[in-house]
Amino acid sequence: RGRQPGQRSRGAVQSEADVQSAAIAWKSEPFSSFDAFPVLSQAKSAYQWLSGDEAGARLTWERCKVYGPVVSQVCSAAEYFSGLTNEAAERQRAFVDNLGRSWIAAAESLPITAPFLASAHYCAGDRKRSQWIAQKASRSCCVVLAGASVCAAAGPAVASSSHLILAAGGAGVVAGIAADALIVARPSIPRPLTPGESFDWLAMRFLDSLRAMAAFDLVLVFWPEHASQISVWVEPISVGDAARLVMGKATTGDDAALAGALDHIPSGVDHVFVLWKTNKGHLFVSERLHDGRVLVEDLQRGTVLPFAHGKQLPMEDLHRVGAGTAEPGHGTGPSAASVSNTEELAAIKVPSVAAKAISGGKAELFSEHALKDGPSVASFQELARAKSMAGYDLMQANCQHYAQDFWKFAVGHRLGMPNQEFLNLFKIFGSPSHGDRMVAPGVLGNASYAITSVHPCRSILDIALLKLPVVPA
Repeated sequence: RGRQPGQRSRGAVQSEADVQSAAIAWKSEPFSSFDAFPVLSQAKSAYQWLSGDEAGARLTWERCKVYGPVVSQVCSAAEYFSGLTNEAAERQRAFVDNLGRSWIAAAESLPITAPFLASAHYCAGDRKRSQWIAQKASRSCCVVLAGASVCAAAGPAVASSSHLILAAGGAGVVAGIAADALIVARPSIPRPLTPGESFDWLAMRFLDSLRAMAAFDLVLVFWPEHASQISVWVEPISVGDAARLVMGKATTGDDAALAGALDHIPSGVDHVFVLWKTNKGHLFVSERLHDGRVLVEDLQRGTVLPFAHGKQLPMEDLHRVGAGTAEPGHGTGPSAASVSNTEELAAIKVPSVAAKAISGGKAELFSEHALKDGPSVASFQELARAKSMAGYDLMQANCQHYAQDFWKFAVGHRLGMPNQEFLNLFKIFGSPSHGDRMVAPGVLGNASYAITSVHPCRSILDIALLKLPVVPA
């Protein structure tokens, strides 16, 4: 069959005329949109070079120097400082023109904007362009839905704790191949393909897998996270712990020594915290501290969200909050702050194991209940905000009052606390304080939690991957 047009043998020496012709050949239209991607462009050029297509490799590299972000600006700056101002300006004009075409091509491939663009071309009489936009958007839908379907079929718990995202990538490749055969239907592609064309179609399969994995991850991120199991745990407070609660931060050395000597004497009073597991397998702890703060501790992400006086305070690192000012646990600091190894704590998936780990083995299960479509994490955060309005009061707003309100909100009925006789006695001095009125977060509140619960770069990367080229040209 011989070599492809423009292809040389490996041992051929290119003349200066060939180099100059390659330098201006980037102006030829159309060209593969993959040539404008710095990483893909270098990989494609190397593949062409290894396949013997030296002219194609040089042309791909020249196009990258014109249309590739950053690379184009560097080359234009070099030309400008070398006195080639016209060449530098022409390079940037071509870069801007191609950038506009790329954004239009991305909009034509998105299922949200493609119908409007296709309708506009159809009304303008450009039926062929309208059909091509519809085909690209349909192909993109097939790839995205393939990745999203894998996440939806597995469920959030399995999807978040396994490597199914790789299966979503494979499903995207299969969906792309099927869409090419059934929707795009390009039987007129000339055979055999040049090395550059072969690389383009292989790269398109790779980008299909990335788009499908991005769709998988976005479905997982925005899947409503709600409680599937709730449990109440009690942690004995010694006389020394009770003395520290009474004395507060302003203690002398003698007072601290006295409190330490009383640590082995039980007081008969318990600190209570709530632990719940979500449908995504994440574990959370919520409790009211003696300083009036109400905490929501995320054991997997290692963060604590404090609330005080009905307001949300800045999120802090779980193992740094209160460092140097309060001991963890026993109502003086976050219970989970007692665990120094964050990786081990994040790997725990069983509530009972987590409760023992954060309490040093001292916590005992008081009650647990399985929930079906329980309240969302955003609802629990709003509950913590509302209850923080009551502050801390030993008789009307202590940790057990908060756990009781938390249980009633999640399960639907009240739960007797381990020191219920004291709580009943405290009613003589006034009714328990339930804080502010809770406002349901709604759809927007749950979506806001989903966005803020992950690193911003993760969502930005997923959206950027969805805008990758659907077809190479």
